Amino acid sequence: MPKVALIRVEDHSYEAVYQIFKKWLSQIIDPAIFQQSKIIIKPNLCAPLLSETGATTDVRIVEALIAYINEINPSATIFVVESDVNSGVIYSPDMLFLETGYNQLEKRYSNVKLVDLSRSSQTTINNEGLKHFKESGLSLANVLTDGVFVSVAKLKTSVHERYTGILKNQFGCLSTSRKDQYHPYLSKVLTDLNFVLEPKLCIIDGLIGMEGLGPTAGKPKKMNLLIIGNNPVATDAVGATVMGINPKRVTHLKAAAKRELGEIDVEAIEVLGERIQNVKEKFKFINEISYQLLRLSFAVVRWPLPKGVKFFIAKHLHNLARALY
Repeated sequence: MPKVALIRVEDHSYEAVYQIFKKWLSQIIDPAIFQQSKIIIKPNLCAPLLSETGATTDVRIVEALIAYINEINPSATIFVVESDVNSGVIYSPDMLFLETGYNQLEKRYSNVKLVDLSRSSQTTINNEGLKHFKESGLSLANVLTDGVFVSVAKLKTSVHERYTGILKNQFGCLSTSRKDQYHPYLSKVLTDLNFVLEPKLCIIDGLIGMEGLGPTAGKPKKMNLLIIGNNPVATDAVGATVMGINPKRVTHLKAAAKRELGEIDVEAIEVLGERIQNVKEKFKFINEISYQLLRLSFAVVRWPLPKGVKFFIAKHLHNLARALY
């Protein structure tokens, strides 16, 4: 049975989060996994915005995790990774690390390396289990092809997916800045990424989440929560439920569960710490018509129509959805 812990965090300091990890992580995973020589941490740095906005993973959480790993295995090399973000303007990982305070980690810890996935050497992974990338193979930075992978996501809404958490965080492991090309096929792409990367530890930063126009343009929502699990689907199922979202209405979560990447039924998950009903708060979201129009705009791209026609329809559906927010 997968395990997910819901932990209240009134003190957001690095020291307090470190003590939480010391108490809880051994109840969720076997800390011996960190005896490996290579650890990869993927935060959510989807914009050059501080964690207080609700958009990005709080650097104090990642630093506390680094300290915890170093206590177990001080000789491990810890890679903190991110790729280009394109929101009309391309933000490089160097800029994202600088604006969110992550650049200090490399200065404080000699065994921490910040990695720009978009400018790293690549490997093409061919695996019979791939779906979207079955023919072309999945291109990933070499640093991602081995080691213990840890995903440290953010508790947020997504106008395209209702919810974004652990599974969606791995979208940032694609090196290209043109990730929008994958949006019409997002469920298959995300399940491929998580099938290959296999997060061994999943942490959702719910200290300050985001509601409304997530994942970057919404409003911060203080939750004072950490959500920690040993499976990405189960952790996201609990995260979505905490936000008042039925995980079975999140398309990529359903796809991941169908692909047997984890458990989506909250009743089949061992929830430690706080009870879900005691921390659950409804996150504001766009209206259902706008959401369905956005979903339709992606579906159109998959239709057997001339490329110019389907992109014309998709663009106008997208613009109509935005007008109705």
